Amino acid sequence: MIPLLAALLLAAPSPQRTPSPLDDYRRVEMRVAPSFTARCQTQGRQVRCDLSARPLELARLLAALGEDTLARPTLEARRGQHALRLDLREGVAFQHARLESPPRWVVELGMPMLLIQPIQEELPFQPYPLSMEEMDFAPPPPRLAPLKAEDVASTRYNRCYAAYLGGEDLRVIELCGADTSAAAKALVAEAWGRRLLSSWQGRLVDGLAALEAAEVAAPTPLLGARYALLAAEAQRRRGFPEKAELSLESRAAGYRGGPAAPYITAARARLLLLLGEQRMAKGLLDQLDTEEGPSGGQAAIMLAGLAYSDGQHVIASALLQRIQARWPELLAANPKALFMAAELSRLYRRDAAAESLYQTALRRYPDAPPHWIVRVRLAELLAAQEPARARDQFAVLATTLRAREGQDLAFLRLAALSKDAAFRRRLLDNLARGDLSDFARAELLTQQARMALDDGDIDRAYIYARQLWMTQPKAPILTRAPLLFERLLLLRAHFKLKIGDPYAVMRMYYDQRQRFERHPKRGWTHLIAGRALKALGMREEALAVLQRGLGGRTDEGDPDIAARLYREIASVLWREGDLFRLKTILDYLDERHPRRFDDHQYWMAKGTRARLEGRVEDARAIFNFAINHPEATRAQRVELAGAIAELHIQAGRREEAIKALNALIQIHDEAGGELADLTRRDALWRVAELRIEEAAWPQALAALHAFLRAYPHDPARHEAAFFKGKAQLAVGDEWGAMRTWDLLAKAQEGGTFGALARSELELLRWQRDKAPEIVKRAGLAPEPAPQPPPPEGASPP
Repeated sequence: MIPLLAALLLAAPSPQRTPSPLDDYRRVEMRVAPSFTARCQTQGRQVRCDLSARPLELARLLAALGEDTLARPTLEARRGQHALRLDLREGVAFQHARLESPPRWVVELGMPMLLIQPIQEELPFQPYPLSMEEMDFAPPPPRLAPLKAEDVASTRYNRCYAAYLGGEDLRVIELCGADTSAAAKALVAEAWGRRLLSSWQGRLVDGLAALEAAEVAAPTPLLGARYALLAAEAQRRRGFPEKAELSLESRAAGYRGGPAAPYITAARARLLLLLGEQRMAKGLLDQLDTEEGPSGGQAAIMLAGLAYSDGQHVIASALLQRIQARWPELLAANPKALFMAAELSRLYRRDAAAESLYQTALRRYPDAPPHWIVRVRLAELLAAQEPARARDQFAVLATTLRAREGQDLAFLRLAALSKDAAFRRRLLDNLARGDLSDFARAELLTQQARMALDDGDIDRAYIYARQLWMTQPKAPILTRAPLLFERLLLLRAHFKLKIGDPYAVMRMYYDQRQRFERHPKRGWTHLIAGRALKALGMREEALAVLQRGLGGRTDEGDPDIAARLYREIASVLWREGDLFRLKTILDYLDERHPRRFDDHQYWMAKGTRARLEGRVEDARAIFNFAINHPEATRAQRVELAGAIAELHIQAGRREEAIKALNALIQIHDEAGGELADLTRRDALWRVAELRIEEAAWPQALAALHAFLRAYPHDPARHEAAFFKGKAQLAVGDEWGAMRTWDLLAKAQEGGTFGALARSELELLRWQRDKAPEIVKRAGLAPEPAPQPPPPEGASPP
């Protein structure tokens, strides 16, 4: 058996570099040629990758691993063949993947829990959001024409018609508003409809009356439906969608069974969608989808728009492909539908079809929103093959696009393609100062978070991630590519605990509790949070968090983390001294995961159980085994030394206990441990208590003096001062005892030990002033020897 002091000396301190999050995880993206391939094999802690060519940015990987924190790289090149060998640090995992647009080889190294899943594109393609409100309104076409008759009414109508063609809607209303002919009513209704559907804020009531009159006088149901739909759309745009839907519902019966019925039904479905009545709207659209004519196509476009806005991209894509096959003229006539079809083709990697649709949209509707997204998308498609040309094109778009959102997105793409980190950082910082759309802001925060993580600034990366979580909790990037943000949460929590900042972990847990709960590595997130709460002394909270981590399928799905959670629960319970629950957890752990652990926490739990059950020798054997474990750290050996000392005390071996405690203090100090460390403080106070209990006053005086000198503001300082006076008196230093108690009585006037000190002082004064006379008169003792004078400058108590 190695002696206790020698066991503690085994853990000699070694100089350590400043820890960094990059010590535990690193992702490196290298641009490669389109034909590049990499075949990697892992054997033990060695990885060998055979490369078809040397990556254009391989230096980025070599520089990232230059500090030898995760792996040591070696590059081999012979006879035109290239190979990269990585010697991984113990506990480090490796994965790689080839990503496109532009072509990149991505390598990830780190702790297995941080890799989470196969490599993911951190900035994937995201379809631009469109709401149903932005879908184009398409009523039946009008039937307007000049009249050939030459009477007064026809002449007046033709003047109104010419004014209508010239865009003079108010003149049309003024000239023909009182005309009661069906043609004039239709013309006036068209003028009112055009005004009401624009930004004009004229009287809605007058316009609705004109549209209703035109509907009643319409020669065909289709024309009547047109004016009913124009009236409903005018109400919707003025902020009355409920009234618009109600008016169409009341008219539906009059058009049922005729050619206008699908238009009324489709418009009602659209209004119901805008009002949030998804189920009712879908029922109407499903009826329309069976129509063979244009109304069926319009219904399919609206169904596709509904699915697209709800993020049901598979359904939307299928509907739009059906429209393109059966009603290509409807798709081409609807710029929003054309744009959605292009976006979804791009989403599902049909790049040739997407490019064709984008080009068609730009050619037919060069100014239709969101035309700026179309221009950016075409440059993105170019980047997949020619990144340099695409970079130049993004630079042009950033300065020529009129739409601010288009400029911002072009700058973001330019930043993503830039090789210059300083330029990229400056570009992102400048963008962050502007007023970005939600779509652009989500991508900006993602790029900023990734760049901060590449710099090793985990706090700044987390700030960007948290900003996205708080401002856009439903951002598509959080559902389509959440891996970066999930990793940031886990990596920061792990790193903060690693550097001894459990308070930061606790704040993260209570701030983002739902993300901890939904995390794909929820067992790890709860283990880290539980350890932080345990370190803060919040043991009941730690137990609750650790037990919550075992929920779901953790036991079956990830037995390794389940075992770690059980072991951590045992660690909390032995500190609490909860024998009943500790026994239950250890028995379950040993049954489900036998011989799984051989570490400090496990042996401390086993030894503490034996001690609480009264098996002192078993406990001592366990602690001695643990203190001599080759992987035990100095702090763990110090903790074990304290536990062994308590066992000696429990067995009545005080001297052995005191030796163990003094060895603990010596090794702590020699290792440069902090004076305020509770382990050192408790050990020193325990030595003093043991010396007092056995009345070894000279040794007790030395221990108490050392305690008060090291911890002058400790809560136990008054108790220590009182017993210091007792020890001074016991070794013959009566003057020193009186001075110690006098200071204590003044320092703690209303306290227990202050009162005890005053009592001791009164007793000493009585013994000095009264007792010698009584003894002398009784003839029981000789004259007492004179007391030495007090020290110079001291005032007698």
